[in-house]
Amino acid sequence: MYQALTINEIIAKTAQHPLTHVAEHNRAAVLIPLLDIAGELFVLFEIRNARITQGGDICFPGGKIEPGETPEEAAVRETSEELLIQPQDIDILAPMHVIEGPRSIEVTSYLGQLHNYKATYAPDEIDHIIIQPLSFFMETEPVIWHTRQNTEVNADLPEDLRKFTENKWTGAPRDYYFYRTERGIIWGLTAKVMYYFVKCLKEKKGR
Repeated sequence: MYQALTINEIIAKTAQHPLTHVAEHNRAAVLIPLLDIAGELFVLFEIRNARITQGGDICFPGGKIEPGETPEEAAVRETSEELLIQPQDIDILAPMHVIEGPRSIEVTSYLGQLHNYKATYAPDEIDHIIIQPLSFFMETEPVIWHTRQNTEVNADLPEDLRKFTENKWTGAPRDYYFYRTERGIIWGLTAKVMYYFVKCLKEKKGR
C-alpha cells in the first residue's frame, strides 16, 4: 500500500538522480566518414545488403547504441565492424546532429575521417561501398519533399480513450530529403544527415 511521502523524503530520493534519457524506441548513431584521396575529400557510403532491412539503400555506417555505450562509441564500433577496420583508424572530428529517424528513433551523427582504409566491408551487411566527392554536396541542393504525417489509432484502444486521440496529432509536418547521384539516390535519414552537415559547412564558411 502506498505510504504518503513528505517533500523532504522526495528530495532525498531524487537528490542524486541524473538527467535520464527515456526513449520508447532504440537510439542509434552514425558516422559521416571522410576519405582524403590525393588531397580531395570524399564521403563514403554503404549500399545495404539486399537480405537485410532496407536492402539496397545507400546509408552511412552506424547502428543501435548498446547499453552502457555513448553515441560516439557506438558510431565508432559500428563503423569498425561494418568496414572491417580498426577503431584507431577512425578519427572522430566532431559531433554533428541529433535527428529523428524512422519510427521515431533518435539518431546521433558524428563526422569522422578514415585512415588506412582499403575498401573493405562486411558482406553480410553491405553489398558494396561507394564514395562521392564532398564538393558534389557543397554544390548540389537536395530535393526536399514537404509532406504531413498522420497518426493511426489502433482498434484496441478503449472507446473512452479514443476521443483524446482522434484528430489530435494528424497532419504532423515531415520533410524527406533526396540527393540524385550517378551511383544512386541518397534519401531519407542519410540524406537528411548529409544535408545538415553540409549546411553547417556552408554556414561556417560564410562567417
